[in-house]
Amino acid sequence: MEKKDIYNCPKCAGIYLIKNKINGKCYIGQSIKLQKKIKSYFRNYTKEEYSDCTLYKDFKEYGIENFELTILKVFTDALSSYTQQQLDFWEDYYRKEYLNN
Repeated sequence: MEKKDIYNCPKCAGIYLIKNKINGKCYIGQSIKLQKKIKSYFRNYTKEEYSDCTLYKDFKEYGIENFELTILKVFTDALSSYTQQQLDFWEDYYRKEYLNN
């Protein structure tokens, strides 16, 4: 991932995939504010308080530049409990699709 990915990332809610380009390992996540979430990865991946998180460990081991970001689904409608239900549903859907193959 590169810092330009932050600015290409929508500010709305959605589902994202982060893939390790070296070993192919994928991480699927959701956020109500995608751009803010991706920005937090760049701010936090070197901080000690996140050292137990698998994704952050992988960022440190392989280098954050060896990961690619893909936005799988966005939700542009106003946030509501329905949107959270959609996020949960689609995150589960994409986890099954990408992580169980």
